[in-house]
Amino acid sequence: MKAIYCTLTILVASLFTITSTAQNFTCDQLTITSIGPDEFDVNNTLINIQMGGSNMDFINYPYIPVIWDCNGDSVSSGQVFFFGQIGQTTQGYPVSELSADVCYPITVQFVFGNLDFETDTCLLTYDTSALSVQLIKEDEFTLFPNPTAGDVQLNIAEQLIGTNYTLLDATGRDVLTDKIRSASTTLSLESLPAGVYMLRCTGYTRRIVKD
Repeated sequence: MKAIYCTLTILVASLFTITSTAQNFTCDQLTITSIGPDEFDVNNTLINIQMGGSNMDFINYPYIPVIWDCNGDSVSSGQVFFFGQIGQTTQGYPVSELSADVCYPITVQFVFGNLDFETDTCLLTYDTSALSVQLIKEDEFTLFPNPTAGDVQLNIAEQLIGTNYTLLDATGRDVLTDKIRSASTTLSLESLPAGVYMLRCTGYTRRIVKD
């Protein structure tokens, strides 16, 4: 019975890739880059999803409602957490904790809306075969401390020096923009009100909590 379920999953994934409508955005432009613990909630797992397209593309209220393991069993779920995602960025989506012995590959249901608030669904597959590459990508862009009461130390790979970063508030408004001039950069958030912010830089997106 589970083998039949897996076959149906493949067919549905192909269907959604064809019918995705958000700004001509297709499911093959979404990629799970890595999976890891959520530093803000030990009961959650972060599914890091890279969005292709251009930096003019935007999807509304994306989230992961369910994850299935290789047997077709539901092993995790999530809720709406972000107001959106921009093209050419990577964003971590919190879901309930994935067991260490979960059966891979997993299938992630990813739901989002277009600019007309019409809902689309994609089914994304993730295996652990490229884990070493994904861990390197995560180490290229780190923040500390987070949450913070003021300053945040941004550490990046050398190849990102000279690129620009943008800090967005919860409404998506740019509140800070500057160029990265060294592998270690201090961001001052002291003048900003408490809340959740998104730091975007060259295809990376990180969440910052200001206490």
